[in-house]
Amino acid sequence: PVGVGNPARNVGVAGLRIGVMAGWVEDCAGRLSPEVTAALDAAAGALRAAGAEIGEWRGSPVQDFIAVNRVMLLAEAFTVHEQDFRTQPGIFGPFLRERLAVGALLSAADYIQALRRRQEMIAEFAAAFRDFDLLLCLSGASDAPVAAAQKPGTMLSGLNLTGPFNVTGNPVLSAPCGPDAGGLPASVQIVAAPFQEALAYRAGRVIERALGARDLRPDIAFS
Repeated sequence: PVGVGNPARNVGVAGLRIGVMAGWVEDCAGRLSPEVTAALDAAAGALRAAGAEIGEWRGSPVQDFIAVNRVMLLAEAFTVHEQDFRTQPGIFGPFLRERLAVGALLSAADYIQALRRRQEMIAEFAAAFRDFDLLLCLSGASDAPVAAAQKPGTMLSGLNLTGPFNVTGNPVLSAPCGPDAGGLPASVQIVAAPFQEALAYRAGRVIERALGARDLRPDIAFS
């Protein structure tokens, strides 16, 4: 990536134009935990306090991005694993089997339509970066889930808020915002234009330091 090891990451965010993706928050109304929306507000506040100009950006509904990512992901995954899935499905875990089964039902028309919509979404984000240097959005709809609570049938209905950037190809940094009330990690996504990773590093450094996440270390139990 561009800017790795570059001292530019230390120069702060004063004067940068950062758009909070408020539309995606509204799209997910009723499905977001208070902790993740508070993390987004705290991150935006930290950037504003450091001199960034904070605005709002609204684009296509996040559900459109999630749908395009899902169609592409499942169709391509089935293409890679088709032979094994048909001849020895037991080698796959239940979550992957579920996804591959859905991928098997997708048509070529579904995949081509997703690719067409993808080009529109790439253009949409390119236009956003004419007005903003960075975009800021949620990383997930809730705090980190407990693995044991995940069951087949739930992974395809959830809000995958990182998947949209598999569609657009933008560089994204997940910036920690500290733990929630239950001690689980919370974070936000900092989205940059292509080849502008260094700007995301600068914003991430501000958030990490301002919200105290830099010095947090989990308690690790060894058995």
